Amino acid sequence: MERDTSRDPKFLFCFSMKCAVIFFGVYILFDLLIECALAYFISQNEYLDEPYEIFYYVYIILLLPLFISATLFMLYFCERDGSYERNKLSLAVFLAFISSLLIFIWIVVYVCFIYQFEDVYIGFGERAEEGQEETNYSKISKTDYIVIFGSWSLVSATFYLISWLDTKDFVSR
Repeated sequence: MERDTSRDPKFLFCFSMKCAVIFFGVYILFDLLIECALAYFISQNEYLDEPYEIFYYVYIILLLPLFISATLFMLYFCERDGSYERNKLSLAVFLAFISSLLIFIWIVVYVCFIYQFEDVYIGFGERAEEGQEETNYSKISKTDYIVIFGSWSLVSATFYLISWLDTKDFVSR
């Protein structure tokens, strides 16, 4: 394997593209694991069940492009480096961008327009009976929920957009 020279294009102006491609793959797998964990906790939250567990089901559907993205990266690492395989990289990063952006938009839409309570309850387990103190869930404002849980998707979407622009150059080499 040849070393990159200083004249080769760089990711974020300092990393070689070979290093960046490996980082993209690791980041996409890490992002997928984080999002799957969040989806699990959403599925266990009884306050997010209404109406009809729609938040969870749409969230899972929006994870599909991220799963496809992770699969494309794994396929790239198993094949020889060529222009066809590099096209998969660009597509994988773009799919991850779309997935993260849509998840952020879905969180905002659900919490602001569909969620029926004034505050968002986070936690899991059974709800407290009417009139009893809630022990399995803590209450935060809708704005805080969007900032805390939406920020990961928004930061990831921004990273994927920058990465996609760089991988388009890498594909053309």
